[in-house]
Amino acid sequence: MAHAYVKLGDKKRAFEWLEKGKQERADCMVWLLKEPWMDPLRGDRQYRELIDYIGLATGKAGQKP
Repeated sequence: MAHAYVKLGDKKRAFEWLEKGKQERADCMVWLLKEPWMDPLRGDRQYRELIDYIGLATGKAGQKP
């Protein structure tokens, strides 16, 4: 769903769905750094916080309980 909202230009709704993915520990979250459709969100503070939270920035994804 986040992908669809990014394509529609609705960042707020996209981040709502990304937050759901984070809370549910969705396995697809590990691809956020590689997905080109995420480009419009990369400069956003929420994106950086999400990447930090799930551990992709440090290369330690999955380390948080």
